[in-house]
Amino acid sequence: MEGETIDLHDLATVLLRERLLTEPRFKNCRLREVNDGSRPLDCLPPHLHLQAMEAMPIPRAAYFLLDDSETEEIETGQTSTVTDVIEPSTFKHPNFTSTSTSPLSDTELETIFWQCKDHDSGYVLAHSMQIVLDSFPESTKLCVQTSRGLSIVCGAHEFWIVESPIKLHQPSFICKSTTGTQPQLGPAIVGYVLDELPLVCLIFGGEEAAEYSTDIYGRVMLDLAAPMLGMRGLGGEIFAMERLRDYQHEILSRVAYEYDELRHSGRIRSPPDSQKLEEANQLANRVRARLEKIMEGTETFCGYCGKVNPAMRCFRCKQTQYCTDACQNNAWKYHKTCDDEVMVCLWNVTCFLSFDDVLCILIVSCFVFL
Repeated sequence: MEGETIDLHDLATVLLRERLLTEPRFKNCRLREVNDGSRPLDCLPPHLHLQAMEAMPIPRAAYFLLDDSETEEIETGQTSTVTDVIEPSTFKHPNFTSTSTSPLSDTELETIFWQCKDHDSGYVLAHSMQIVLDSFPESTKLCVQTSRGLSIVCGAHEFWIVESPIKLHQPSFICKSTTGTQPQLGPAIVGYVLDELPLVCLIFGGEEAAEYSTDIYGRVMLDLAAPMLGMRGLGGEIFAMERLRDYQHEILSRVAYEYDELRHSGRIRSPPDSQKLEEANQLANRVRARLEKIMEGTETFCGYCGKVNPAMRCFRCKQTQYCTDACQNNAWKYHKTCDDEVMVCLWNVTCFLSFDDVLCILIVSCFVFL
């Protein structure tokens, strides 16, 4: 990768895809229930009391996951071993219930999926990105572009780890239960409360990134665990990569407040525990292995979810690839700002139209103006 320029947005997309495939705690979990406290739980026996959740104010955000790693029982009563990777599109359990009167949208379901996947993963994701970036040659450059169109180019090593203690406006609760092969014994339950935690991100922007002032325009914050707090990027991404001021004022402030100023730690030297260090190293190795294939031209990736070798391609720029129409639509808000050729797309929709569709629109437009 000597002398190469790497797109940070693409790198984050690939990293999170590999995290989806390797995250250990919720790898085989599906969303069984969303409960705001307005009615009793549907998915657990009534005699079970979850004190941590019951102590939370109402309305609350509580997500109940069923771990299907051992067996899966669906309507027929038959059991089978789960082998497929659970994606956001298959995250909702067949017997899903919710206290909400409106159905979950695909975006809401995807956000909850990543909120669970990213739980307590800020250090792992930031550290794995740090390992990947620090492994690049000194001559490697990063292209960092936000959904608002800010674009900077900096060295791959010109970033800083920043931390800040935060408190959520509305705490959330994630409950993972496993029935296993002996349901008569009751479910095995593990609960996770998300209330106060350290925010761990990366800041880019050359030498100025190390300065504290939020007035520096060219500083970009990368929060790989944004959905853990129920956040998304301003371009709809499953991570946040925005100018620092935009991130703090338009994303983070909606869901939490910061106790203190950002603390620049340069690099993560000692993760909280050995397991997180192992996860970060494993993730970094997987990302670097994929990058080698991508740079060799033997592998491509979806520009939204990071899946390998997608079949679709953006009609206008003919470069960015997607695996489904849904991924292409989800990526559009960011994609339209990151390529000059894409920026001139007709009415910002030609990336999703065939050549015949575009031709018809042009013909009709001519008749209208005549």
